[in-house]
Amino acid sequence: MMPLHLDQIDEISTTKFDIEQRGKKSYRQFEFIEFYEGISMALDKLAAEGISVELNVVDVQGTTPAQVEEAFTSHRVGESDVVVALLLRDAFARAAELARQAGVYIVNPMSTRSEICAESPYTVKMQPSAAGMVATLLANMKAERPDAHLYIIHSGSKAERETVEEVKRQLAERGDIRYTLFNWSQNAKLASTLKNSPDCHVLSLYDQGKDLNRVYVNNLLNRLASIKQHSPVLYTVADWSREYPDIDFNQLQQLNYHTFATAWDMTNEVHVAFLQEFRSRYGTEPTSPLAASGHDLTLYLVRGLHRLGSNFWASSTAGVHGLTQPLRLVRTSAGLENERATLYRMESLRLVPAPTK
Repeated sequence: MMPLHLDQIDEISTTKFDIEQRGKKSYRQFEFIEFYEGISMALDKLAAEGISVELNVVDVQGTTPAQVEEAFTSHRVGESDVVVALLLRDAFARAAELARQAGVYIVNPMSTRSEICAESPYTVKMQPSAAGMVATLLANMKAERPDAHLYIIHSGSKAERETVEEVKRQLAERGDIRYTLFNWSQNAKLASTLKNSPDCHVLSLYDQGKDLNRVYVNNLLNRLASIKQHSPVLYTVADWSREYPDIDFNQLQQLNYHTFATAWDMTNEVHVAFLQEFRSRYGTEPTSPLAASGHDLTLYLVRGLHRLGSNFWASSTAGVHGLTQPLRLVRTSAGLENERATLYRMESLRLVPAPTK
């Protein structure tokens, strides 16, 4: 289930200039079609393994509950073995409720919010869980600088709450990392504090919305980069190199930047093979991570269901080879979440895998 935006197809420019700008300009039609193309690549691999899949692509032509319900019922989506819904918040919420009523598992490839799993045991979140990302971050901090002091920047906003609470919970359980919670909205004098602290990590969880975040990111980078001696190590959950492509990458490099990257790792043979296959099939490279998401979740889910049947949802560890990103589903408060996450660090202005041991 996904909106193909076919009614907006005439908005796509095919002039030479705009074609060359592809990747700088964003068309939802491209991204969602690439998601399907990634699924198609995975289906061919499954067919080569002797696994047959019947795929039903449902174009959801609106976000109202009535429009989502019409798409769900008219295409008998509830009779599927598994539903993948590339839908935004309200539309997905309605689709998830319909899936719960039908007793069918529904997968969200995009959302980072664990709350989507809270109300239904049939909801599956493929983006890494807060618990998985925090565990990976803390493991890396201990592996790279075991005696460092961790400063956690937040603002007290609702958007940060889940990750902040998860960080506090895991730090309390570990007890082997010194840390300080720093509310940027109340006191932004972080640089003066860090100048007197020679061995520090800074984890930025600040989230006040798009416009304020951009101002904050530039201010934080400037202040941290002003610390020439004993520069802190900067960690973020969202990949700033993709979200803010106009920021100073030299500052990120100086700060030994670490993040959960959404770009391609050209040192990873699976990533390289995926890009080569995609280019060979479609004549271009994917413009967003959705192509790889479609590919990965299809391989992971179909192999697991083929091997384990309905038991897959209780022990979903089957068929993980050939994925561009690691996946392992675990049941949380109600639904299932991916607990695996890969951390990267910046070296020579490129993101490469960071150690966690």
